[in-house]
Amino acid sequence: GQRGAAWLVPLKRKATRYGTPDLPYVIAINGTAMFHLLSELPDALFGHRSINIETLTYERRPGGLWNGGTTNTRVSGVLALQHADPWSVALCPLELWHNPWAAKPLDAEQWSVTQHIHDKTSDKMVKKSGKSASDLFGLDKDWPGDD
Repeated sequence: GQRGAAWLVPLKRKATRYGTPDLPYVIAINGTAMFHLLSELPDALFGHRSINIETLTYERRPGGLWNGGTTNTRVSGVLALQHADPWSVALCPLELWHNPWAAKPLDAEQWSVTQHIHDKTSDKMVKKSGKSASDLFGLDKDWPGDD
């Protein structure tokens, strides 16, 4: 299948729930299947990446959650975990992707997790490191231990 497809179906379903919220709307999603890789989340959000043969540059094809700002602007961001369950949540990657075209943008200063934020100068998403899931939830790295 296409990269990011495992994330896209549930994201599109959640994006259209709850009408038009008065506050920023963040979708929290836990990719539990083996096909849910955080490295494929950008394809689900921004569209499948392809190469333009004439210019030898990467482009995004339509089909992502945000489609270059033409769809789902009510979604301010996506908070994603990869393969989290009660026994592994302390070690799971946790990342927040900001929607560059959100009708109600998120304030990056209010979030302490790793974030991907749009840099207007470079027109690219920039990764800002933050707290791990174990720090955020107050869990030891070896939680739940060897009981």
